[in-house]
Amino acid sequence: MRPNQTLAHEINNPLFAILGLTELLLAEVEKGSRMQERLELIHDSALEIKEIVRTAQRERT
Repeated sequence: MRPNQTLAHEINNPLFAILGLTELLLAEVEKGSRMQERLELIHDSALEIKEIVRTAQRERT
């Protein structure tokens, strides 16, 4: 594996856990609550990181 692939892999592993768990929690939390807002912020931020990693991989290949 090339260094940029290794780095992407190391970032993506915990990132997918964050995305998956926030999705599960969002399904259980009360709609319109502060907790929902916080979980959505975490989820949206994780999606931004995912896109940054994807863009960096394309630029380096």
